[in-house]
Amino acid sequence: MAKRHLILMHGFLENYRMWDDVLRGISKKDFIIHTPHLPGHHPSCEVLNSHVTGDYLEAILQQMPISSADDVFVVGHSMGGYLASSLVFAMPGRVRGLCLLHSKCAADDVAKIEQRYRAIEAAKADLSLYVHTMINGQFGARYAAQDNNKIKEQITFAKSLSLATIEQSQMMMIHRPDQLLAMQHRSFPLYYFLGQNDPSVTMEMAQLEIDKLPGALAHVEEGIGHMGHWESTRHVAQFINRVLFSAFDEQDI
Repeated sequence: MAKRHLILMHGFLENYRMWDDVLRGISKKDFIIHTPHLPGHHPSCEVLNSHVTGDYLEAILQQMPISSADDVFVVGHSMGGYLASSLVFAMPGRVRGLCLLHSKCAADDVAKIEQRYRAIEAAKADLSLYVHTMINGQFGARYAAQDNNKIKEQITFAKSLSLATIEQSQMMMIHRPDQLLAMQHRSFPLYYFLGQNDPSVTMEMAQLEIDKLPGALAHVEEGIGHMGHWESTRHVAQFINRVLFSAFDEQDI
């Protein structure tokens, strides 16, 4: 019998610990859980001298012993979702579902690409200021007003990362392939979890994409920004549980 794998891919300037609180609310007995490291975001997965998406996927796949006979469900947050949108096509016939958490499958538009180049220059000018400004701006106002320790912890972690990690990650996101057309012909369910006040994956941006993807299902969480795994942990866990059990037949669980 094929084993069932749940892959949870963290985002830019994050690490695998972002999933800790969410995983407490997910039924784990039926799945082998993987929380791979993105290149440069953990000592065991060094920064790549490359911004090619395929090289990132290779580094991620090396961390997960998954048989070609096994089934997988992939969840990706932000940059992790961009990579997940390509990863699912590197495992044909095995993917039972993809959940994009504050993420999308289309490539960046011109304005977003220009913003990423400006971000690289800002990080080169003052890494600490860049990290502090960028991370604080990702949370909804309600959560940020709480002066939550999670924000401080993420800023501290992100400041420990190298400039090379930030630059190469941004370049990978700039040059990543557009998977919108491939997703139109996908053979697996596609789900979105979105923040009503997300500054990075806006509602307008997400809706334009979803309208082009027959059968894609989306949940919009009110009052949150880009960091649903902390801003609305319980609802993210509930959503992932729900789509997992929808993607697998009852007799498989």
